[in-house]
Order: sequence, then structure tokens, then C-alpha cells
Amino acid sequence: MGENKDDVPPGGYATAMKRAEGWKELRIGTLDPEKFRYNKALQTPVPEAIEQIKMATIEGYNRIKKHAKEYHYDVSLRLDKGFNFEGMNALIELIVTDFELAAWNEAHAESALPSEYPNQDFITRSVAFDQSDRREKLMKHILEVGKSLPDTLDKYQIDAIFGPSDSWFSKYSAATGFSLCALTLG
Repeated sequence: MGENKDDVPPGGYATAMKRAEGWKELRIGTLDPEKFRYNKALQTPVPEAIEQIKMATIEGYNRIKKHAKEYHYDVSLRLDKGFNFEGMNALIELIVTDFELAAWNEAHAESALPSEYPNQDFITRSVAFDQSDRREKLMKHILEVGKSLPDTLDKYQIDAIFGPSDSWFSKYSAATGFSLCALTLG
């Protein structure tokens, strides 16, 4: 996979957007790269790198803006922090429980829990909760937060929302089932 370059447009993927007549019919909204980005727990903040990513994202947005029928910057999608529930990441807690990761880790402790990372307390807590009641509360919360995606599409009368690649924008796809894709900035 990835070895066949026959389907890459001449000049790269960026040129495909420039030629696409279909973009002229799309109404696009974008997310503010200052608000929608990975937090410090996932991404070590290096100011120069963060600024470079932000500028590349805005440059990409400006290209989209030139071709779209309508363009809205910083659409009011609910921030991904809203997926937290009772101090925990509701999506991760649900996924961990559904995949029974703790049991697998314990069965494969030598490779799954190396001595420098022996702690799986979060996973153990996730598995220990009352499955039916807690799962139902998590799902209700996740769906409520995820609903901001179709609500934002309706509010701005847009066809798609574009967000920074270094963000948790994918949580909305997971919560709603809406399609998600990535475009290169180059």
C-alpha cells in the first residue's frame, strides 16, 4: 500500500483542489487552529512548531476560501473538551471498555506493560464501572456533544467543516458517524 503513485494527480494533491470545479458549489466552514488543537497532554508545545502548523493550516484555509462557494472561518463547533465526562475522556473510556483492553494487557503483561509504564489504573477503572448504567450515560453525553457537528452544519448552512490536523476534530466523526478525511497542506 502506498507504493502505487499512479493515482496522484500531476503536481501533487494540492493541484487537484485547484482544478476541481466541484469546489465552487461547496459551502465550507473551518475551525480556528488556536481553539482546535491537541492539548499539552498529547502534544509537547514547541512554540515555533505550533506557529508553523497554525500558519500552514491558515494557508490551507485561504486556498479553500478562494474556491468555495461560501466560506465561514471559526464556525462555532462545540470545543472537544466537551467530550470529557466527570473528569474523564468519555470516548476513550467507552472504547477501552468495549475492547477489554485491561484483560488483554494483563494476559500479555510482559509486552503490554513494560516496567517503565506499569500503570493501567485508568483502564482498570473503566472496566470496573457498572457496564449498563455508566455506558448509557457515556453514550448519551458523547452523542449530545457530537450533535454540535450537524447543528453547526445547519446553523451556517455549510456542506463541510475543515479543522486542523493536529486536533481532536476526529472525535466528532466518532460520535456522529459523519465522514472524516484528511487533506495535505502542501
